[in-house]
Amino acid sequence: MTAIRCEVADIVNGSYDNEDGPRVLSPYGVEMRRVVLVGFVVDQYVSEGFASITIDDSTGTIRAKGWGSDASALSSIQLGSLVLMIGKVREYEGERYIVPEIIRAVTNSNYLILHKLERLRTLLERSGVTGIEAPEESIAPESEAGLVVAAPLPADESPATAQGTEDGASSTTSTTGPLGQQIIQFIRARGGPVSNDEILEHFTANGFDRNEITLKILDLLDDGTIIEDPIGVYRCQ
Repeated sequence: MTAIRCEVADIVNGSYDNEDGPRVLSPYGVEMRRVVLVGFVVDQYVSEGFASITIDDSTGTIRAKGWGSDASALSSIQLGSLVLMIGKVREYEGERYIVPEIIRAVTNSNYLILHKLERLRTLLERSGVTGIEAPEESIAPESEAGLVVAAPLPADESPATAQGTEDGASSTTSTTGPLGQQIIQFIRARGGPVSNDEILEHFTANGFDRNEITLKILDLLDDGTIIEDPIGVYRCQ
């Protein structure tokens, strides 16, 4: 499923149903089953075997819930931090919430502005208002390990110039570390557009974690190094 960049208001003010699986249809007509949210952690609840955090992105609040090992991951999130979260939309007893797959701390608040701009482009394309390209990411299925808490972006860098902390390598941009470079080289070596599945198959076979690959693809899309056209297929700029 494609993860759609959105705001909390798109989820809580949309209509929920289970047509071919859980989904929300936003007030603008955008179907959302898997979402990308960016917001501040304003509340946290932890008990034995369960944990939740509340995300606020200025348009509303929504909870992310985790059980078992996912609860342990959520309990490690710092209250008040800015996070990027990828997860699935669910509803129970009238409450919309997120089952998170990946949570990444973002220490540069400018990333929230970037996310809102990317969400607007997605909204315009998906609602049929204009024909501009959509920036939403094709996200791989979650790994058997469950929820992943990924390394944060450095506080003194912007999303487009952050160091590759996931790769453990120092570089001038977040996408010039070993994994980012290899993804770019892999796409170029194919001589044309490459699908998300091809990238995942190649790099998991070379020992990389699926969630790490997904996050790096997200970085490459965010800073414009690669583009998605059509959905789930990538090419270099």
